[in-house]
This record gives sequence, C-alpha cells and structure tokens, in this order.
Amino acid sequence: MRINEITVADHPDAWRSAGFTVENDRVTIGQSFVIHLTGAGDGGVSSWSLGFDGREDSESVAPGGLALDIAGSIQPAAGTAHANGVTHAMKAVILCSETSSAVERLKAAVTDMGAPPVDGHDDKGIHYCIWPLENTEVGLEVVCLDPAHGDDTMAALFLVVEDLDATIECIGANDVTKVEVYGGRRMTRIKPRIGVTAGIHLIARAA
Repeated sequence: MRINEITVADHPDAWRSAGFTVENDRVTIGQSFVIHLTGAGDGGVSSWSLGFDGREDSESVAPGGLALDIAGSIQPAAGTAHANGVTHAMKAVILCSETSSAVERLKAAVTDMGAPPVDGHDDKGIHYCIWPLENTEVGLEVVCLDPAHGDDTMAALFLVVEDLDATIECIGANDVTKVEVYGGRRMTRIKPRIGVTAGIHLIARAA
C-alpha cells in the first residue's frame, strides 16, 4: 500500500519559494508520494489517493469527510531534487476526533487496508494507529489530539531532509518554527502564512 498523491489547495509559487521543485503543479517527495498543488481554495489537504499493487479498478470515497481515491499503486520516478534538501517522507498524519472510530471508517471504506499493524498509546495516553506505506519511514498515522476536532483531516506531512540547518537557511528562519526534538531528531515546521498549508514538518534524517 502506498499514497499515490495528496492534493493541496496551495499555489505552486508558494512551494517554490520554500525550496521545493514544482513541475506541472506537482511536487514529488522522493519515491514516497506526489503532492498536487491546485492553486485554489482555502489551503490544506483537500483529497488524497491510496494505491494497491495489482488493483485495476478505482473508486472514490470520503471516510470521515476526507475525500479519498483508491486505485492501483503508482510509484513516483526517482531523481527529483529539492533546494530545501527534502529527500522522502517519514509519515502522513490524519487527525480525528476519536482514533478507533476513524480507523474503523477507513477500514470499512478501503477493504484492502485491513487492521493497522501498530495500535498503541504514547506516554501521554494518546491513542494512535499506523499502517506502513511503501517508501516512507513510518507510514500513515491516525491519531486524536482533540476530541472536538470535527471531520477527519490530513493535517501533517513529515518530510525528511538531509541537513536541517541548511533547510532552514534555504526557506528562511522567519518562515519556520523554532527547532524542536521529535523522536530524538531535530525538527521544524513551515509556517502556513507563507502559503504552504499542508502542515509540513521538516525532520532531520536519522543518524
């Protein structure tokens, strides 16, 4: 299973200014997935697509209110380089109002998914579930951080960079958040005010 494409209602020029290579309104994140920039709307992820090896048909669903296309697996071609140093994806995160319910909605809508191999709680008691995805470090995470969240949203994309300091210099220190530590790795986030609204987290590659 893999994410084929994520559609984001941002203008391509905003992503170019943040050091991403944009070709035909699309940003290729290593061999992890492609981000399609529509240049219209209120920002954020408007839809996404899952691919499965050997699947020939396609269908559209919207579990939890988040539009999802299901089709065959499409792996991006290798070779796209980004000035900001992004190499591949760590994970994509769906936020929801209750983790178990969101997982059941996904499983019912996408029968090929099955149960998430990872189903646990962190040290704060936050319930999360994870499906592995091809060519990502972690995969697809579903988690509830706020019971009043509302419809499910793909609210964060964690992208791995070669050199976080060089990435910050490329984007501009005023356009990213203060560096923090996540899972033992340094990380920053792109501020959506610059027009990159997909919840982009930039995390240093593992040592």
